[in-house]
Amino acid sequence: MKNDFTVFTPAPLERITCPTLIVHGRSDKTVPPASAEYAHEHIAGAELHWMDGSHLAFGLEAADTAPAHVVGWLRDDG
Repeated sequence: MKNDFTVFTPAPLERITCPTLIVHGRSDKTVPPASAEYAHEHIAGAELHWMDGSHLAFGLEAADTAPAHVVGWLRDDG
């Protein structure tokens, strides 16, 4: 969790060439949604999947849909 509160110099995301799925909660107050948008804009071909909910949406608010989306994405692109 300490990592989430550290201010980073932007990573060279343009260097990422592998298939990339970004999964983020629309109402995340811990890591701003703008971080996901930034990554999506800087990683060529990345897919951004929004979940309704908080920082814990994957296991809480979107637990009925998000894991299935990730598994489907991995099966298609993995």
